[in-house]
Amino acid sequence: VEGVVCRAYQLCCRDPQLDQVQNFTAAAATCMELGEGESDLLTILSDASSPQFCRYISGSSSTAVPSAGTCGWLDGRVIDQEQCQAEFCASGAEGYLTFIEELVAWMQR
Repeated sequence: VEGVVCRAYQLCCRDPQLDQVQNFTAAAATCMELGEGESDLLTILSDASSPQFCRYISGSSSTAVPSAGTCGWLDGRVIDQEQCQAEFCASGAEGYLTFIEELVAWMQR
């Protein structure tokens, strides 16, 4: 379940500006690039836009992605999508953990 929740976070909160800076490459743009002396794992766990982020942070190898309609439903009920997108790169893994906390709090209401 957490793998799907993580994919929902990436789908709904990913900063749309990332998709405008791809520079015509086949790879999706990410928030961070590897710096000198940084390990791949550290960067992946700090960068929610990384394709491997959900696999490492949730332990799930699921690649199931919720439908785009999920974002419209979550917006205003669980998250403020515009704010989530604006803070996506800066918040890293903390943003994902906040997303989970907000989702759980909504379920408990």
